[in-house]
Amino acid sequence: MPYERFNSKATITLLGGKEDNYLVANALIETGNKNIVIAGKTNFVGKETMTYSARLTNEAAVNTQSICVDNAFGWAPNDEIAILPTFMDPLEHDSAVITGIASASCGTALTLDRALTYRHFGSD
Repeated sequence: MPYERFNSKATITLLGGKEDNYLVANALIETGNKNIVIAGKTNFVGKETMTYSARLTNEAAVNTQSICVDNAFGWAPNDEIAILPTFMDPLEHDSAVITGIASASCGTALTLDRALTYRHFGSD
């Protein structure tokens, strides 16, 4: 069955606090306390983008609203991004909306709508 792209905005809200009980899949995998668990097959088909992931080229400090990445081809202002943890704590992730994109000596500079809560390592 062919899938049609969903070009509007869908919001999935996972409730719970950072200190709530975790789901432990097995002795090696602690998945956190906000999960979407699928038993079977599912497809999420949304806005097509050229770049699905990028690497930070510089460290992103706490409270900064600008980060540098190696590639943001196809990204645009108002796209929401997630910045995954680079330390051992899986809860140290940030999300933000891109408000500006510019070529820079560090790669591509992204201006964000909010300051980062956590520090994220990056290197070129």
